Amino acid sequence: ASGHRAFAKLFLEAAADDLAKTDSRKERSRVIFLITDGEVTETRLEHLKQVCTQSGIRIFCVGVGGAVAEDTLRAVSDATSGAVEIVYQNDSMANRIIGHFRRVRAPMATITGVDWPAKPTWSHVPKAFHSGDTIRCFARFDRPIEGDVTVRWSAAQRGQVALPITRTRG
Repeated sequence: ASGHRAFAKLFLEAAADDLAKTDSRKERSRVIFLITDGEVTETRLEHLKQVCTQSGIRIFCVGVGGAVAEDTLRAVSDATSGAVEIVYQNDSMANRIIGHFRRVRAPMATITGVDWPAKPTWSHVPKAFHSGDTIRCFARFDRPIEGDVTVRWSAAQRGQVALPITRTRG
């Protein structure tokens, strides 16, 4: 198994190096689409991230099954403005891959902040998203809160955007 991992790592590095040598002015989109069912190690990922970020190459990963090193895939895709999809048993791999192809063509936005109605004790806010993605922001508060939440993001084609989310009582 370690031989297969070494081969996959070398192949991925070679693909990034070859793509970096192409003329980016002639390419509409420079993308590596990685589908893996195994563990991807941190070894040499810094080199891969550096080559891809300097060359404008985005890495989109599809991890299949429970043995996937999700944190490692997320680190690579986040650093290159790509995305990750993890496919578990009984998930539709075809739907996940089609969603990824949509992301490749969609603009990416960076979340610049969330205005909570009170200071949370902790929160989880994604750093970026692609057009059409669902954004999930979570926060914990020491007491019940009242008021709206505003999510702010920046997108190349839209500039700064603020989306107020009004809490409704049912």
